[in-house]
Amino acid sequence: MRFVAVSRPAAEEIISDRRLQSVEYEVGRTLAQVLKTAPPTARLSPRLALFRHTDGLFLLTPLGSSQDYVVFDSRCGLFDLAHTTEEVLVYLNKILRFATKIWGGLRLSVSERVLTGSSKAIVFPYPISQHTNFRISIELAPDSERHDRRPREGRSLLVYRSGVDEGDGAQEEVSVTNYRSFLSARRSIPTVATASPSSGAPGITALQVTALDQLPARQMFAYQGYERWLELLTDRQKAFVTSDLRAPHRIEGAAGTGKTLCLILRSIFGLRTAMERTAEHRALFVAHSEATRRTIQQHIESNDPWQFLSGAAELRLQSLKLTTLQQLCGEILQRKINETEFLDRDAMESKQLQVLYVAEALQSALTEEYPTHKKFLSPEFDQFLAGTERWAIAEMMQHEIGVVIKGRAGEQLENYRQLPRLKYGLPAATSADRGFVWIVFRKYQAQLQTAAQFDTDDIVLTTVGQLDTPIWRRRRAKEGYDSIYIDETHLFNINELSMFHHLSRGTDFYPIAYSVDRSQAVGDRGWTSELLEEALSPNEEARKAAERTEVRGIFRCSPHIVNLAFSVTSAGATLFTNFEDPMRMAISMFTPEEERKCLVPSLVSCATDDEMIAHAFARADLMTSEMGMSRCEVVLVAFTDDLLRKAEAYAKEQNKPIELLKQRGDIDVIRRAQRSGRFVLSAPEYVGGLEFAGAVLIGVDDGRVPPSKGIDSIDSANYLAFASHNRLYVAITRARYRVDVLVVSERGPSSLLRSAVASQFLTDPNKTNA
Repeated sequence: MRFVAVSRPAAEEIISDRRLQSVEYEVGRTLAQVLKTAPPTARLSPRLALFRHTDGLFLLTPLGSSQDYVVFDSRCGLFDLAHTTEEVLVYLNKILRFATKIWGGLRLSVSERVLTGSSKAIVFPYPISQHTNFRISIELAPDSERHDRRPREGRSLLVYRSGVDEGDGAQEEVSVTNYRSFLSARRSIPTVATASPSSGAPGITALQVTALDQLPARQMFAYQGYERWLELLTDRQKAFVTSDLRAPHRIEGAAGTGKTLCLILRSIFGLRTAMERTAEHRALFVAHSEATRRTIQQHIESNDPWQFLSGAAELRLQSLKLTTLQQLCGEILQRKINETEFLDRDAMESKQLQVLYVAEALQSALTEEYPTHKKFLSPEFDQFLAGTERWAIAEMMQHEIGVVIKGRAGEQLENYRQLPRLKYGLPAATSADRGFVWIVFRKYQAQLQTAAQFDTDDIVLTTVGQLDTPIWRRRRAKEGYDSIYIDETHLFNINELSMFHHLSRGTDFYPIAYSVDRSQAVGDRGWTSELLEEALSPNEEARKAAERTEVRGIFRCSPHIVNLAFSVTSAGATLFTNFEDPMRMAISMFTPEEERKCLVPSLVSCATDDEMIAHAFARADLMTSEMGMSRCEVVLVAFTDDLLRKAEAYAKEQNKPIELLKQRGDIDVIRRAQRSGRFVLSAPEYVGGLEFAGAVLIGVDDGRVPPSKGIDSIDSANYLAFASHNRLYVAITRARYRVDVLVVSERGPSSLLRSAVASQFLTDPNKTNA
């Protein structure tokens, strides 16, 4: 086979169908296999046809024709057997996207270059996360002398070379032997009228057109319905949804890969399967906060025609219980704890109150006890206390108290002193250091006792104790759950996750499915694969049976935003040995129709904070007008509490329509914004789990992200850097099409953005337009 030729209509069809862009779909794998081995028949699409010639292969559309082609010379090596099906599909799509831009006179991306003073072009098919200089060489005017004589033959592009070096560059002589074979073979292509064989007649056997089911929608709306969603899922997603859940199964991936949706569909699938067998099945779905619980409830109700959530569970053979961990603990403890004894029913609010209580206890200990203990403390810990911003210490103290003192040491001082130090926890290494932390813990406990309240860790650990008893072990066969689903596992600490394996109906296997994106674990540290597995699987045999599904196709974010998010997650991530970058192998699944709404993220410098806030609302207005969307499709994210207060005050003074989001994933705020046509204003901690067309990030500048004021300790600096990576990643990946980042010019952009600026994934619109 000398060539593969793709007509312009076929190229446009391939790059506009998500299923043909990824090997996570069967039809995408089939297309790649066709290019590698040219099988006699293939199931592709009702809009794609294969025509085989002695010298090559044509990809056409039965409904239209064109004189414009992309021709792959067999010597370019892109479709050789040495390449995987995934690589072949990446090469094909990157070249076809480039070709449509050339034909349409559109702007090229940073990975596409036309060589100056030449008719040649270079395409780099891999994202920066791959760290490869593999490139594909293209001749934009092959056999130009012949084309000048026969201009009606259209404008075709010849892909003639690939590799990690540039060859002879712009001066390379391109062989047109195989290209001329394509020109000759093109004359034998059947017309549209004869393209499809008539039923009962021999027809043209060289042309194989096989229709699949209905094509996927161009946009992935959450409320498609269960049956419709099964058609739209990638193969990896569908395998997870339809898997036999007999051991812990983790689904992980970057933001926008559909992890929560997969959990919802998996819960419905398990219940429906049990219903078909007329078998009893009790399912439990746990959300992190009340706001996200309401959002998940809306998704379940709109995609579940069997209404497993509704009705009394005790009256149904199959039932689904949707709850938060706080609510679940309250039900298990029943009369042992009153409503007023919770710090807060919402997990996010409860943890924020914990930090406030810890901050007060810390201030008291520093004022009353620190002068006495100072001379006994290690120099590292003393420097940490003296030189670190108080709120940062309070957040780290909260983690130490909850996870180490309460969770691992059982609130026993001697146990605490003997425990190994967390890798990125407080720098409390000596017995004296831990003695001072214990003083803060006692003062914190005294505050809880005065208020007659229990924090989240108290409640969870008490619940675990209630479940680890002979009474529950006898009852769990009847009252336990046949399947357990945990959304956003990265937001729970080790104490909270240790509870779930007690809730299964049996002890032979643990049917727990959970989603993970550790880059969204805002402010928490220390999660590793081993810790997750140990928390959810109580024995080694169960851990061996655990499964893992990694989803890579990102449906939310544009390629530009994926690049920006990767540059942020990879900037300094080597500081954290437990940090796994979810963007490293991520692939954007955008169609050209969606890409037309996209722009490269902008970096906007302002003179002062006040000017930056005013400019943020101006940029938000510009986004809505240019994309033709409602204000509710744009979120403004302020990266400090002070900027958030100023932005809220500015909105009131200038009569700017906003809804203030103060809880993570609060769907009620989003609905009010949709009804009234208002912008959403929030902090990065609260925008997780939501999706917008555009995002304006306020104050992502040096000294604020991460905060550097008064930070002398390496441990506290690492903690704040980790938290800042999380928050910036979460904020960026909320947007589908556009992101604007605003900074104060005298500060300059955050260090986390330097790689993005250097790689031109974040550009100054004023310089770009100059």
